[in-house]
Amino acid sequence: SVSRGLGDVYKRQETLKKLDNPDEYDLMYKHYIEFKNWKTVANEIGYSESHTKRLHSAIVKKVDTQ
Repeated sequence: SVSRGLGDVYKRQETLKKLDNPDEYDLMYKHYIEFKNWKTVANEIGYSESHTKRLHSAIVKKVDTQ
């Protein structure tokens, strides 16, 4: 449903607020809020797709431990 989808976006935004590094925030925002694929995100932030995915993994671990 639309309301459930909006709730998911709100939860994602609340999680992103935990990130104090603007580059990490940008990467996650582009993927989880703007729904861009990894190739597009990587191109926009200036990294390879594989490095972008590695950064993502590190960010997820960081957020999970907060």
